[in-house]
Amino acid sequence: MQLCALPLFCLGQDKVKDTPNTSPVIYATANQQLLSLENLVHRINQAQVTILGELHDNPYHHELRANLLRQLPKRSVTIIAEHLPAKKTVQWNLNLEEDLKNAGFDLKAWQWPLHRPLFNAIAELQLPLLGGNLPPSAGKEIFAHQDANLPPTIRQMLQLAKLSENAENTLFQAIQDGHCNLFPKASLPKMSLVQRARDAYMALELIEHQPAILLSGNGHAWKDIGVPQIIKANLPTTQLISILLIESPDLKDLSTLQEVLSSLKHKADYVWFTPVSQRADPCAALQKRM
Repeated sequence: MQLCALPLFCLGQDKVKDTPNTSPVIYATANQQLLSLENLVHRINQAQVTILGELHDNPYHHELRANLLRQLPKRSVTIIAEHLPAKKTVQWNLNLEEDLKNAGFDLKAWQWPLHRPLFNAIAELQLPLLGGNLPPSAGKEIFAHQDANLPPTIRQMLQLAKLSENAENTLFQAIQDGHCNLFPKASLPKMSLVQRARDAYMALELIEHQPAILLSGNGHAWKDIGVPQIIKANLPTTQLISILLIESPDLKDLSTLQEVLSSLKHKADYVWFTPVSQRADPCAALQKRM
């Protein structure tokens, strides 16, 4: 059984085909203000830590974030990627695919070449690219043996960032939603720790390499239960922003838009609405694996 992550992370929404909008549709959740791409770039440039979410199987998300990175002012910023194991660094040579593989990138697991536009941009800009995810096999070990397999630094970070009962229940439900409600309830605390450990690994890399940008699934970008929550619990003064890329077929109705933004206010600082990607039913595939 593959341990997946959170909704807006591994599962898409609908099987609808669309084309990218010509103008970015980006909102600040705090005041529901529509932002230009230039506004967003400015705010990223002011932050010590930026978390850029994605739906892993939406190609638009990788293209849009590639363009976003190209708009950033030239400065020293490190890219941390969920797609690579922690403590791995990509050495930029001449072959993008080989460079990523040498740093632990799993081509099959990440449906290569889906992410090619994103990593192409990073390579062209010659930005430092480091891994942030759990080391290989660590997830299964943590699932089996719980915190006995956590490094002391990660364990300490999670103790400082202990979730409230409500937040923990939110995480449990997110895991179930991400698994089409097929995940055994008795295993939710174990899976929760795997998810929290993964977030803590990424948080640590971001803390150690600021200013830094994290490329991750949307679930890791959630402010209430993801990487931002761990960073803020350990370093409260960190200037951090979280950006979700979310599929939306139509948000022309103002009341619907306001409702969506209000529901996401505690999860992200900015929401970038994108076209919906065409995909097969993810729950059907998950049922076969489980």
